[in-house]
Amino acid sequence: MANYKIISDDNKIVEGKTVYRIEDVDSGELGGYIEKEFNLSQTGDCFIYGDSIVYGDAQVTDNAKIYGVVKDYAVVKGEAEVYGVVKENAVVEGQVKVYGVVGGNAHLSGSEVIYGNID
Repeated sequence: MANYKIISDDNKIVEGKTVYRIEDVDSGELGGYIEKEFNLSQTGDCFIYGDSIVYGDAQVTDNAKIYGVVKDYAVVKGEAEVYGVVKENAVVEGQVKVYGVVGGNAHLSGSEVIYGNID
């Protein structure tokens, strides 16, 4: 069963890509924006909140919560929370909280809290 649905008539353009608002199918809560279903898993309790955006070939899975931006080929999974930006080939997992920018080939796990920039 699906955790969210895409609202096709609620969209915007970000860096030349069309992203679409999502809605939690159980609660009716409006979420953030994704470019395609690949960006947000339909399993677990992962979700994108407010005006947050996930696009490109980025992916959010498990129970991750997004309050910022995830793009490019980045992966956010586990219990991770993103309030900043995760981009490029970065992987954020475990209970990591990102308030800054994580990019490059960074791989963060455990229970770190990131306020600055990591490339």
